[in-house]
Amino acid sequence: MSRGELLRRDGGGARTARTALALTLAAAFLTACATSADMRPEIGTGWCSDSEPLTLAPDGRRAEEPAEITWIASDHEGAREASAAWCSVVGPPVVIPEPHPVLAGAPTADEFVAGTWNIWIGAADLEAFLLDRLALRCTGAAPVLEGGFRHFALMLQEAHHQSPLVPDVERGAPVPWGIHPEEGLHEEADIVDIAQRCGLALAYVPSARNGWEGADGRGEDKGNAILSSLPLQRVTAIDLPFEGGRKVAVAASVSLPGTTGETRLDLTTVHLDVASTLVRTLMTGNQTRVRQARGMLDGLEVGGFRGHAAVVGGDFNTWVSRDASLKAVADQYPESPPVGPEATRGPFPADHIFFRSGPDGRPTLLDDSYVLVDDYYGSDHKARLLVLQGSQPE
Repeated sequence: MSRGELLRRDGGGARTARTALALTLAAAFLTACATSADMRPEIGTGWCSDSEPLTLAPDGRRAEEPAEITWIASDHEGAREASAAWCSVVGPPVVIPEPHPVLAGAPTADEFVAGTWNIWIGAADLEAFLLDRLALRCTGAAPVLEGGFRHFALMLQEAHHQSPLVPDVERGAPVPWGIHPEEGLHEEADIVDIAQRCGLALAYVPSARNGWEGADGRGEDKGNAILSSLPLQRVTAIDLPFEGGRKVAVAASVSLPGTTGETRLDLTTVHLDVASTLVRTLMTGNQTRVRQARGMLDGLEVGGFRGHAAVVGGDFNTWVSRDASLKAVADQYPESPPVGPEATRGPFPADHIFFRSGPDGRPTLLDDSYVLVDDYYGSDHKARLLVLQGSQPE
């Protein structure tokens, strides 16, 4: 081998090493960009909407004072532009801050039930679930409290709402296909109608339009919602980092009544993407859910939801219980029940609840109370429930 050949070979090896290093650094940079989730608060009623939230009184009439919603969004300009485009084709959020007086005056117990459930665009028989599992009978007038009633909050995904306030759209607008389940135990049930029939407080924020066509002059959107038997405060919409589509987590607070005084409990409902676009998936190793989970956590911190007792429930769209997005959330909610492998949608463990107690140790998770509901109630997901105890254990 000549000296020239040796130099050429060494040079080629050096170039190969430099190329490999450059690719490694580029991959690390892209992954860091993909998983970073800088979030920032927005001014007014929302960075993607000029309209106030629709605020309703318990009797269904418009409230005299509109509710305030804090908006938090990604600091990434491309994500903001994409989310703003999706936001332009949905209606306003809907807030019912106060439950029916029957619920407001319900006897206070030292236990509170929190649940998460993907209700499949209204296919789920939510009213049957409320009666069977939470002892609340919806009558359309005043709700009836059955024996064993305890105050509760449900963190719901794939809720939907039809309204003339959902704008008309032209072809080319960012409208995902509509989900209109043809099978199920229940007809499509509007989340606002259910809240009113059942006398519950509601915070509903649409993430996307549910198809092009409406009915009777009313378009339809879908998103996350919190239903509560207690008044909702600090309603906050967290527009997650944009991946395959727009996802908005919804957070709010309730004051838990108890024998040792009231305790603030923060509630968050979240729905993560299954996967992003092919290009992003190849670039980031499918960091979609991790990025969105971190966006939610950062958004909660920006919104002032750190340092208090809290529950996060959602459809994380996880295929395995070891998913990195679940670990990211569990790290910040140390009193969470174990992340279980039980199937909640088909064979997959998609749905989970996380919990942390407040600085005074209240509330606590009641032993053996974290359960997977054994009936779909017409949805394509099973619900999860847990019970919190307000007083501090001795």
